[in-house]
Amino acid sequence: LSEDDEVALSLSFRAAEVCESELSDPVRAIPSYEQVLARAADNVRAASALLGLYESERSWRRVADMLQLLLDLSPEGATDERVDLQTRLARVTMLELHDPDAAFAHASAVYALAPGGPGVRENLEAAALSSGKVEPLVELFVARRGQCEPDESLLLGRRIAEITAGEMGQPERAAEQLESLLVEHPGDT
Repeated sequence: LSEDDEVALSLSFRAAEVCESELSDPVRAIPSYEQVLARAADNVRAASALLGLYESERSWRRVADMLQLLLDLSPEGATDERVDLQTRLARVTMLELHDPDAAFAHASAVYALAPGGPGVRENLEAAALSSGKVEPLVELFVARRGQCEPDESLLLGRRIAEITAGEMGQPERAAEQLESLLVEHPGDT
């Protein structure tokens, strides 16, 4: 950034601070933070501030945009942060923007990052069912079965059978899945 850009950013942050602190009108800070992002699209401080303000205004498209920007700016190794952002994106796209395809994409990304996290599988299943992405859901579970512990593999195998019999209407495929589970886990009934 040039020296002029640095001064402009500083002034925009100061204007936002005045709106929030001294005027007790945080919504008036939005244009100042937006000016920061117009000059420095990678400014996490401005994006985070806008996220909170857009949430308070229930401006869900903008919330999703800020979550995506923060996700794009988060380091690859910041798994907890990325899981949180993707989870929030899945929730906003599903519940507020009514975009089940986007919700499934975000829920799938969360599952890839933290498959055993609390509620992750359930959220993925809900997004898959509402978006009609049942076959991709089964494919994710099949792939995961090859990478996880036996107990989780058994659980996923059962879920695959339930989904293929129920939502997919393929009882033969479900029976094959259950038969393979009995071979893998002979003591399971």
